Parts: sequence; structure tokens; C-alpha cells
Amino acid sequence: DSIVHTTDRTVLGNNQPLFFGGFNSQFTFKGFDLGIFINFSYGSKTYNANSVEFSSAYKATGNNMLAKFANRWKTFDDKGQFMTDWDQIAAANVHAKIYAPTMGHYILTSDAIEDGSFLRISNVSIGYTLPRKWISGAGISNVRIYTTINNLYTFSKYTGFDPEASTRRSNPLTPGVDYSAYPRNRYILVGLNVSF
Repeated sequence: DSIVHTTDRTVLGNNQPLFFGGFNSQFTFKGFDLGIFINFSYGSKTYNANSVEFSSAYKATGNNMLAKFANRWKTFDDKGQFMTDWDQIAAANVHAKIYAPTMGHYILTSDAIEDGSFLRISNVSIGYTLPRKWISGAGISNVRIYTTINNLYTFSKYTGFDPEASTRRSNPLTPGVDYSAYPRNRYILVGLNVSF
């Protein structure tokens, strides 16, 4: 009926996944060993609050905006002047496909709710144990050389840094909200285990 009522409200999602889990596999062949840990989550929704903040314009011109705002509704002309003529506004927005960014105020929008499903290769470890006949004369019982890669890759349609982020700047108790969370880093560890 073109009138917004409280009955028009609808649930847009839940940050709790429908199911989640992981796989841990260990392989050995002769002196080589390989360990892989993969975890996944399906069916959760994540509120990408970063996209809301980065969708807010503090000035009329000269702002870096998200790519989705390339064809946004415009209220300023190419010279940065506020348009007040309706014909000029209509002509400037013939090809507009998305709303105009808010002017310094964050407005909660449904397009910031994204699919938080993912498949993450969390850990890969590759090692080699030297044959005992090579090291027995030195009084060493075991030598293993290995490398481990953590957070190797995440497969996800989520546009933020991490679909598992649950933080709102100073408050970490905000499940399903990704707001200024530090991205997970990928790091490589190389090691040597020696047993005497």
C-alpha cells in the first residue's frame, strides 16, 4: 500500500550459521608428513558495518567511495554545487542505480547484511624427518624440518576482510557485526625439531 507499517518488518538473517565444522587430515609418506586443517560455516549473515561507514560522504566532492556508488544518486553537480533545480537533478540522475551516500551520518541499511558463509584453509603444515641412518652417528635420535602456513586462503562471497569478524571497534561482544575488525593475517612458520 506504499505506506510503511510495523507489519512490514521482516527478519533479514541470523548471525548463527545453519551448520559449521572442520576437517583435520594427516598424511605421511616415507619421511614426509602433511597436515591440513580446513574449517567452514554455512548459512550465517554478517553485518558489514565497514561498508556503511565507507558509504558516508563528509564532503560534497573529492571523496573516495566504494565502487558500488559509481552510479549513485547525485545532489551536487560536477562543479560541487548543490543542485536545487528539479530538471537539473533529474537529468543528472538518469543513470542512477543506487541511493546517495549519507552525509556524515551512518544509517543502517539492509544491503550491508551479507552472506557470511565461508570455507577457510586454516592451517597447512609440511615436514620432512631425516632418516635415522643419516643422524645416528651424531648422537641425535630425530630431526624434523617443517613449515606451517596459517590462514592460507578463505573462499567466501563476503566483501569484507573476514566473514567471522564479530566486533564493533571497542566492543568485541557484537556477534555477526564486522566494524573495524583487524583482518586475520597470513603467516608462515619455519622450524626444526631435534631430539637427542
